[in-house]
Amino acid sequence: MITPGPSVSWQASGGLNAGGEGSDQQIAVSSSHVTVSGRAALAFYKKDGTKVYGVTGAEVFFTAEGLPKSASGYNFYDLRMIFDSYRKRFWITALTANPGPDSVVPSLVCAVSKSENPLDGFYVYWWDSVPTGSGSDHEVGDRSDYDCIGISEHVFVQTNKVSKADGTFKHWRVVLRDADQMTKGLPGPTVNGWEFWGWNNPDGSEAYIIQPAVHHGPSLSIFLVDKWGNHAEIWRIDNALAPTQSFHRADVALPGTSGTLVNSPQKGHFVKNPPPIAMGPQIADAFLKAVYRDHKLYFTANNSKNWSPESGTLASGRLIRANVEQYPDVAIEIDRTFGVAAETDPQGTYFHYAWPSIEVNKNGDMVLCTTRTSPEIYPEVRLSAYYAKEPDLRSSVLLKAGESPYYEQSGRTYNYYGETTASSVDPSDDTAIWVAAQYPFGTTNPNFANWSMWVGKL
Repeated sequence: MITPGPSVSWQASGGLNAGGEGSDQQIAVSSSHVTVSGRAALAFYKKDGTKVYGVTGAEVFFTAEGLPKSASGYNFYDLRMIFDSYRKRFWITALTANPGPDSVVPSLVCAVSKSENPLDGFYVYWWDSVPTGSGSDHEVGDRSDYDCIGISEHVFVQTNKVSKADGTFKHWRVVLRDADQMTKGLPGPTVNGWEFWGWNNPDGSEAYIIQPAVHHGPSLSIFLVDKWGNHAEIWRIDNALAPTQSFHRADVALPGTSGTLVNSPQKGHFVKNPPPIAMGPQIADAFLKAVYRDHKLYFTANNSKNWSPESGTLASGRLIRANVEQYPDVAIEIDRTFGVAAETDPQGTYFHYAWPSIEVNKNGDMVLCTTRTSPEIYPEVRLSAYYAKEPDLRSSVLLKAGESPYYEQSGRTYNYYGETTASSVDPSDDTAIWVAAQYPFGTTNPNFANWSMWVGKL
């Protein structure tokens, strides 16, 4: 069966690529507005695509909302955004390369909206993005990267990578903050919270990319997940903000296979063989998005599969659904690698799929957004639906076709295409799901990162 086409489809205004190379597409949706961001710029829209704010750089946005200005600039990157269905608020975060206010180390800056209308303003908070407290093994020059955010009934969760000045990985950091206090605008020093670092996998290795879940509906616990080999390390935190908090880890072997990632070729233009699209050199096959709803944890990853002798090994998406109701006994209900081609494609054509995001509505229906490319097509945006009452993932449908090869000026042997696509449930009915992803707009300039963003609703 084929995924139905989108009911809404529009281009996010140009300028979201202000951060240069493609990266970090994000979307968050309230009952009235859609917010979209690229690596270092954001904009707000009505649901028909009418822009009402932006496109604005991250530094302009955060300082306008109350962040103290920095004479040397913060150098923001890795914007993230989600919508909080519990308090009806937007959460927007970014990392800084330069020290934040009241600090000598880089910061994580967090803005939480005062209502579900982002034009009503935001409360702004910030904290160190590298541990500096006792026992943290802090070194001069420590830096942060790849922040991830999640939300639960009472807790805002933020995680990020911490590396030494030379780029050597140190650990993954986890921060918990009282979401109820932050949405009331309480002063930052009075907000209850905790921070942790140095979480380990079963073999003692440092956990890498600990992905917090975006929770929907009742949940007494907080869930996070990281990938270790072909295992999912599913973390649960109980009484998260209390001194009696407890941490648990379930090591779950995955029934599906984890293939070696391959970069994906793209159709040529005036350049005969443009560099391939990167499918995860920085984050490999780590989990890209996690969602919790009704005792089930959903997460996605990049993968690869040799579908047939004719297709060879193709970049592919991976969808996993775990039942955590009897935690720590976790049942893997779905471990599905997907890609290769859609039902509507000509027979004998094969495609690379990557960067799957996921969201889940109140019925348990899933929507996945992916990037697709091949030597015959420019990179494009696809949607796939997996209905709760159906036995398998539906064949994908086109959201937005690419208009030329994707270029950037990095000089690398691959074109860095970003590390996400994005998805958000519409809280108006908790059934529709919105997505956003980058696509290459038409150009003949191979020295410019020619990406824009497209938004759709299924």
